[in-house]
Formats: sequence, C-alpha cells, structure tokens
Amino acid sequence: MIGRPFRSLRTGLPTLLALGLLAGCGPDDAWHRLDLARLPPLVDDQPAAEPVVPTLEPLGEGLRRRGLQVTGQVDALRARVGASLSWSLDLGAEPYLSFVPIVPPDDACPPTYVVEASARAAERMELARFAPRPASGLPAVFGRGAIELPLDDLADRRATLVLRTEASCRGGPTDVSWGSPAVWHRRRAPRPPGSPERPNVLLLSIDTLRADHLGAWGADPSETPALDGLAAESDVWTQAFSTFNVTNPSFASISTGLYGKNHGVYDLRTPLPEAHETLAERFQGAGWRTGAVVSVRHLEASQSGLGQGFED
Repeated sequence: MIGRPFRSLRTGLPTLLALGLLAGCGPDDAWHRLDLARLPPLVDDQPAAEPVVPTLEPLGEGLRRRGLQVTGQVDALRARVGASLSWSLDLGAEPYLSFVPIVPPDDACPPTYVVEASARAAERMELARFAPRPASGLPAVFGRGAIELPLDDLADRRATLVLRTEASCRGGPTDVSWGSPAVWHRRRAPRPPGSPERPNVLLLSIDTLRADHLGAWGADPSETPALDGLAAESDVWTQAFSTFNVTNPSFASISTGLYGKNHGVYDLRTPLPEAHETLAERFQGAGWRTGAVVSVRHLEASQSGLGQGFED
C-alpha cells in the first residue's frame, strides 16, 4: 500500500479510505492488521474471585447507556481493572500496537494502561504504561487520541502480547475499555501473476481529500510521495466529477455506474438494492477473485449493500 496505516494520516486530513481489491492481487511486504478486539484472548483475572470474560461491543452501545456521546467508529474491548489479556501472535516486520484509551470525562480516577510482552521463552517485560486523562471540553470519551506503540523487539518472532490495567486510586472504575486494540505488521504475501488478458485491478478511493494537498498537485513539502510517484507514471484526469458529496451514494454510483435516481441510495443508511449489478459482480462473473477493505462502519457490507460480488 501507500504507507503505514494510521501513521500516514497524522497530517490531520479528514480522510476515509476504501479499497476494492479485484483479482486477488497481494502486494509484497503488505501491511496486515490483527484485530485484538475480535481475537479471543487468554484472561488472567487475578486477584478477582471469578474470571471475567472480556466483552466486545460497539463503543456507542455501552457508553451511550452511561450518557456519553461517541462517534460509533470504535469497538470497545471491556474487561475488569486488574485483568491481564494476552494473545500469542506471529509477527512480521515493523510491528506496532495501536489503541484508544477510553476515559469518561467525569472519571477523576482513570486506570493506568500497561503493555507487556514476551518472545519465545523470555520473561515478560513491560513495554509501556499510560495514564491518560480525559480531554476537557470534548463530548467523546477518548483521552488524548489513539496511542501507537512500536514493538520493534518482537519483529519476525512469535510473541505473547499482554494488555492489562492497574487501578490508580480507590473508588475508581471496576472495568475498563481498550478502544479498537490492534497490532499492525508487515508480512510478505505472494503476488498472483497478472497478464494482459487478465490483469490485477485495484480500485482505491480516498474520500474528503483535496487535490492541492498532494505533492503531484503542488503541495510542498509533499506528504504523499507514493501517490506522487503513481501520478507521474499514470494517465491522470484533472476534470473528474462525483455524482454525490456523500460517501455511500458516491460508492453506489462508482460500483454500479448509475445515478442516484436509478440506484436509490441518498444517505449513509440506505443499502444498495441487490437487484443492481455491481462492478465486483461483473469481475466475479468473469472469473476474477474479489475482496474489499473499508475503513468506516457505514461502508460495511451489512449496512451499505456494497458487498455484492466480493468474496471477502
């Protein structure tokens, strides 16, 4: 891909990334995301009397019940304060951990987040600890944004990663949430051979990105060298127009070649009707393997209807 996921977005640009992967192309040294919120961890819940299994819920669900406002784009992995959650992972190159500490604005005694790890038979070592504080004046519950922790000592090894929390004072919360915990790493993947008759096809769409923020269109210094290089060796159209200024309707038009009055999608909640044939279905019907990666919940197949024709 273009650069390290998440870290390439540190410019603050309001960017949504959607990838349509057609023909199963697999780049060398590609980034892989291990979603810890959906990988069952081993739980050491001492000194609690009974083990408590961590629960996963969309962040908006549990926290809205507590009167807190959230965006709904983060999954919360909840566990008892003091519990250790561990995963055994086979890591590639340049691994790093990312998560969002969930800190209610009215919590005067938030817990301390601790990250530990061990590789093979080595003893567990503490990598970092964070004592986030609520961000005053914000309606959300995030501390100081997402935390990214390099795991360089665990590169190209099988390792055990441990996430745990410690109470910082008496009377604090009894449970805690890790927001969207994930480990990113590079791992080589075979590149399926293409041919002039059956090339690999990649559709990459970036939503809410102005052209003049790209080096190829005058941004200096450039923060998009890979895109600049792609533009330099590509056919480029400078007069291109979207049928919508809303994400899902735009993707429905890209996927079907239809105007909104024909496909019926005008917002982020209406799914694309199954009666419409999509670009992915055309490729699939012609024998291509298909897959898609999206970055926001409202583009997921179950909500958008845009999964038609994609194997994964």
